[in-house]
Amino acid sequence: LFFIVSGFVICLSAWGRTPGQFVRARFLRLFPAYWFSVIVALAVYRLLPDGIRTSPSYSDALTNLTMFQVPMKAQHLVGAYWTLWLELCFYLVFLVVLLKPITFQRVYVFCWSWLILSVLIQQYADVPLLPTLAPALNTSLFVAGITMYLMYRFGPDLKLWLLLGMSWLTMQSDLVEHGDRLRDDLGFDRGPYVALALVTVSYLLVLAVALHWFDRLQWRWLATAGALVYPLYLLHEELGWAMIRVLHDRLGAWPTLGVTVAVLLVLSWLVHRY
Repeated sequence: LFFIVSGFVICLSAWGRTPGQFVRARFLRLFPAYWFSVIVALAVYRLLPDGIRTSPSYSDALTNLTMFQVPMKAQHLVGAYWTLWLELCFYLVFLVVLLKPITFQRVYVFCWSWLILSVLIQQYADVPLLPTLAPALNTSLFVAGITMYLMYRFGPDLKLWLLLGMSWLTMQSDLVEHGDRLRDDLGFDRGPYVALALVTVSYLLVLAVALHWFDRLQWRWLATAGALVYPLYLLHEELGWAMIRVLHDRLGAWPTLGVTVAVLLVLSWLVHRY
């Protein structure tokens, strides 16, 4: 769902903007909240260690501030950060579309080209950067989100249904293969088709938005909830687990859950607001 929504929203935010305007908007959206979460994560590691994991070095923490820890082979301060490198790569690839004024046809051709490339380069996994710029699973999800935005903006037609269907077929192939590898190599006891069903539901949810099925619903709180998703995503893991470790023995399960969720939501709102 994260990558599908990302494709939808990034296409929406890029429409009518120059490359410079797009980069500035994405930078302001991503980095200030991210930098705050890095500081919080480092503080949790130092002040509330779990006694199991090794605290990252200050060098790794500083590298995390760049969001380039994957190519620089530094430790993620927060496990959820792995998605952000893929986001940055997606922005870089999508800038190709913005080199000229964005149009339906340019975006449509880009989606097909990127999706086909993601399939072909699986034969060249050892070539630097290629698998990073077009991983089949994530590319298919990004393309699905972009396609659904085109449906939302211009209306569905046969060309877009074909593109969306191809993105789903590419996604399911790579997802099932990845799930089988996890089961065989790591002993996961759940089949990949459970994950496939969940991702398919995510497709359908975003598709319902793209087809304007929810337009009549006046859920004003959704705008606020949507704004909190990113800071909450950044903060929930390390700070959430630390709060659970500290509070569980004192308060019990349900009060701990309530306090943790409340604190994370308030903190996420403050990050978004300021």
